[in-house]
Amino acid sequence: MLKREFFSSEINTLVKRVNIAERTANEAYALERTMQDNIIGSVRQLSEKESLEILKTIPIEEINADKSGIRTGVLKENGIGTVFDVVRTDIYRIASIYGIGENMAAKAKVIAQRIAGDIQRNAKIRLSADNRTPEHTSLVKNVSGYIRAAGCINRCKEIAARLPADSAVEIKKIRRASNGIKWFFTSEKKKEESIDSYNRLLGQMAGIDAGPLYDELKRIRPVTDGEAWDDFSVNSVSFFNVLEELVPEHFASNNDGYGLSDEIKDEVQNTELDLTGLKCQLRGYQVWGVKYVLRQGRVLLGYEMGLGKTVQAICCAEIFLRERLAESVLIVCPNSLKYQWKSEIERFTGTRGKEQGAREVLIVEGYASKRLELYKAHASYKIVSY
Repeated sequence: MLKREFFSSEINTLVKRVNIAERTANEAYALERTMQDNIIGSVRQLSEKESLEILKTIPIEEINADKSGIRTGVLKENGIGTVFDVVRTDIYRIASIYGIGENMAAKAKVIAQRIAGDIQRNAKIRLSADNRTPEHTSLVKNVSGYIRAAGCINRCKEIAARLPADSAVEIKKIRRASNGIKWFFTSEKKKEESIDSYNRLLGQMAGIDAGPLYDELKRIRPVTDGEAWDDFSVNSVSFFNVLEELVPEHFASNNDGYGLSDEIKDEVQNTELDLTGLKCQLRGYQVWGVKYVLRQGRVLLGYEMGLGKTVQAICCAEIFLRERLAESVLIVCPNSLKYQWKSEIERFTGTRGKEQGAREVLIVEGYASKRLELYKAHASYKIVSY
């Protein structure tokens, strides 16, 4: 008769570890879905509010753009002067207006609601620390909580990927060995199955201790208004990356190719981008910009102020230096910005001038002889004024 190689206490310990790991994974996935739904809900609420503001600027004549025969002049005479007014006014109130009637009121409502729906679906939402309305704050809080929880949730998902898909079947087989009497009357074949299942599950669970991670998951709490806006001020790019992924119709940057040919768009899109070693996150349009520079070689970045041209330029420069496509990078800027550029290079490359392996950044300044000496010196970056 096959001898039991493990006891009921060992079985219980293993089963408990499996159960905790599965519960941790399931609750992590559930929390992630809830947080994503909260973000999407906040965006819809905000987009609805902002779309209504836009509707207030659209004149009533717009609902007759396709010559639907709606008497917009009569509506204006009765205080319904915008598409917003049509959306918000009760249909019976519109129908009661002399010269309108039920059919025309219904048609006006359908057209106005269609316009409102189109605007809401495509409305681009702007987030700024200077605009902290209750709706914007709710969205920022939800995204901040999601970002803060992401590390824990991702570790839970890593555990989920390692868990055996058939753990319930394995545990059922192992349970045959839970007591001596049951084991005694179990067939030799099933005993072998139990031993194999126990050893297999024990090996699969090696290195998995979900207990501490489950405790961390349960400690996740909602963030306060102040914490959320502080997080946004420090790293707004992370917020926009989350929003562009979850609700691209409201936040995704223009990625229609900027009027370029399909051939160039495809080449840019398929350009590989390795940002290893860089301490920054790029938004979608910034990734496109860096890829475009790498593909074209000579480019003038014409984004508006505040859209992150500096970080794109540094990313491109670092890739050129790393791939030995350039020996040195010359930065020409106003005299007042030379030290800011140096600071930004050190920030985004994660190095300082005295650190081992750091990029050397020289600011060319001083008397003519000193400047000539600095020009001749070897450095990854040379910053000059004009």
